[in-house]
Amino acid sequence: MRTNISRLTMPSVIVMSLFGALLSLTSYADVELPMVPASVMNQTSTEIQPERSNTAAATSPTMLMLIPGVNELIPVALGHLNRIVTPFDSPQVRTTSDAQTQIKGNVVYVATDKETPVSLYVTPSDQEAPALSVTLVPRRIPPREITLSIAGQQWPKLGVVNRKAATWEMAQPYVDSLRDLFRSLALNELPQGYDIRLAGKTDPSPTCFQPGLKFSFKQGQMVTGHYFTVYVGLVESIADEPVEASEIACHSPEMVASSYWPRNILLPGEKTELYVAVRNPQQETVESLRPSLLMGGE
Repeated sequence: MRTNISRLTMPSVIVMSLFGALLSLTSYADVELPMVPASVMNQTSTEIQPERSNTAAATSPTMLMLIPGVNELIPVALGHLNRIVTPFDSPQVRTTSDAQTQIKGNVVYVATDKETPVSLYVTPSDQEAPALSVTLVPRRIPPREITLSIAGQQWPKLGVVNRKAATWEMAQPYVDSLRDLFRSLALNELPQGYDIRLAGKTDPSPTCFQPGLKFSFKQGQMVTGHYFTVYVGLVESIADEPVEASEIACHSPEMVASSYWPRNILLPGEKTELYVAVRNPQQETVESLRPSLLMGGE
């Protein structure tokens, strides 16, 4: 059964603009300003230049694909709380730093008031692989949220059943679970037990077509729970007039729902996100095996 969910109930966002007043400099024309040495100017110019690095910059996308065992340098806020979203249901952190760390669900919160880099190994709670190695570089920037994923693969969940995601999905009726799943993604959140990673070139993706719209999942995301996986892509209007994006524009095996956010009516050149939920193939969980008498079992 296919359920098309076209709208999400979201709190409205109010955008405010502040206009400053222009002050005339005429009244200060007779004031003689002291000379400033060139060395001071050069020093000030150096101090206000943004830091540059060949690592992930503070203005780069907050989703990083990591290779287990390969260290990644990540700028974080000095003296503020930083949020690191991991691909593990219950991560554990190992470090020799005295930075404050707190684990909540699949999120690691880190705060440090020192400029010394903070090295962390992040692994699943009950095993030592895969290990994601990161070095957090404190900088005077706003608090950051960084989402970590494993490059080129999705780490298999422990056992056949993703119990946390299954519990969240089954806590309410089927359609309500899909609606809340889309709402969480629109709020840049992950439901309990869900994993996220960047879509690879070889990953399957929905097939979408509608005149006047361009669909792309090549640099999208895959959000996976127990019963559902959501493909997150971008839709861009290439038409010369407003176009209403249709939820039935996409087709995929086991597709159950689709939705657009933040808009489904696009003006020329506008973009919006597209969520396409598909049903995951389920496997039977074998709780125990019966030993064969032919193999000497008792």
